[in-house]
Amino acid sequence: MAGLAAMVMGLIGGGAVALPALASRTAAAPGASSSTTPAPGPAPSASGQGAHALSRSGNLLTGQTASFDGGVGSWLGYTTGTSVAPSSKAQSGSGSMIVTSTRRAAAEVGSGPPSRAIPATPGETYSASIQARAASTGTQVAGVLVFYSSSGTSVGSAWGQPVQDQTSAWTGTDPVVGLAPAGTAGVVFYVTMADLAPGAAQYLDSASVIAGGGGAAPIVAPLRTQGNRIYDAYGPVVLRGVVINGTELGVPDFPTDSEIGRAAAWGSNLVRVPLNESLWLNTCTAAAPSSSPAYPAQVAAEVGSITSRHMVALLDLHFNVTHVCGRSAPQAMADTAYSPTFWEQVAARFASNPLVAYDLYNDPHDIRDSVWLRGGTATYGGIPFQAAGMQQLYDAVRAKAPTNLVFASGNTWGNDPSSLPLQGAGIVDAVHDYTCQTPPCHATDPYNPSPILSRWTTVEESTPVAVTEFGFPGRFDGTFNTNLVAAADRAGIGWVAFAFDNTGTPFSLLADGSGAYEPLPGGMPVLAGLSRN
Repeated sequence: MAGLAAMVMGLIGGGAVALPALASRTAAAPGASSSTTPAPGPAPSASGQGAHALSRSGNLLTGQTASFDGGVGSWLGYTTGTSVAPSSKAQSGSGSMIVTSTRRAAAEVGSGPPSRAIPATPGETYSASIQARAASTGTQVAGVLVFYSSSGTSVGSAWGQPVQDQTSAWTGTDPVVGLAPAGTAGVVFYVTMADLAPGAAQYLDSASVIAGGGGAAPIVAPLRTQGNRIYDAYGPVVLRGVVINGTELGVPDFPTDSEIGRAAAWGSNLVRVPLNESLWLNTCTAAAPSSSPAYPAQVAAEVGSITSRHMVALLDLHFNVTHVCGRSAPQAMADTAYSPTFWEQVAARFASNPLVAYDLYNDPHDIRDSVWLRGGTATYGGIPFQAAGMQQLYDAVRAKAPTNLVFASGNTWGNDPSSLPLQGAGIVDAVHDYTCQTPPCHATDPYNPSPILSRWTTVEESTPVAVTEFGFPGRFDGTFNTNLVAAADRAGIGWVAFAFDNTGTPFSLLADGSGAYEPLPGGMPVLAGLSRN
């Protein structure tokens, strides 16, 4: 474990760090297919929603290793000069563990050596936390889960978000959440402290490691809406998943079948797929075509990879143009010239697949509600264009796909419900919740998703609502995502996290995409929430 503390201290410092390379996952992904028709697969039991729920274990740490009452169990100090001993200062029970150091340095302790790792199962989610309190000077405390093979070799790790502890009260660490890679036989919970002075001490108590579910619970067609709920063949369902970027950019940026399999392994039952109007259609001229002839077939292969795993493929019009031979990009709204034709063709292509849903337009903004609904003149980038309204796009889809779910993002970047609602059946209203894009943030309460979500309370009473994008403030902070997942789950509405990648963009959920697909701190509440699907 040499160097573990040094590497996690870089994460604690808040900057972008080169996280350790994780071993490639070699286990076969759930059955994938290029077909656009979902394989029948195993059906849930007739018990309805309960068939979509996965239970969580009790604490996998036991006795003194969990409670520190009268001893420290199997815990060890791993950095030079770091030692552990029992203490009578307790957060609960009769004792805690005191960590001291003989030198000023980062300190690291672990729940045991790899030979005494907690037995763990590949593909299952694990969550760990601990209570911390400073004896004299507070420091940054973080949890790390390291997965080991039967031979004691590390096969993967997940690095938690640090918290500042204090002398006046106990502070719980944010849960560190990881997905056990292929080859996992056990897991060890490590705790790192950013800085201990010689003779300084930290108390730790109430250590916990919990196993959750693993893999996506199947969605079984047909899908329909009734009142403010979505139903599949076996009862009400809540759609939760991730956005996987790249399809809007074309080859070679399409997500791989393996990446889609990992989204399913996280517990997603929906993948949102951003599409490019110009790659599907020719939005330029015969002399200078903008379309990619292979693009529809490539999208179909991606859809097949998603729906064959019994997940919903939510196709989103993300890039379009505002005029002939215009730049294909996110615009203020869909365009009349091409967007209705785009949706007619896409809906016709996937009309026979009941696990395909259609997200009519991403992030409408800077338009009146009348334009949002019925279309009309809009201006973007100083250029006027004729916008297509949501009703026209919905009608284009319904002409070819009469029963699939249709999502309609609200106005003002998806923050606000339109005062002129879309008319039709099988509609899900879609919310985007970003209190800020990146720090510094001037919002009064940037970690609170409720100011945006509360605008949809009346809509939720009669229509299904889902948060189809959210995130703040970045990859190394999961506070906002934790709050949003909790708020959405309390309201019983679906959510789709942005984005399932490791590109280094502010909202990347993944630490590594080479095969392990472990979460960054911003992705940990997403993995934890999906594992409850």
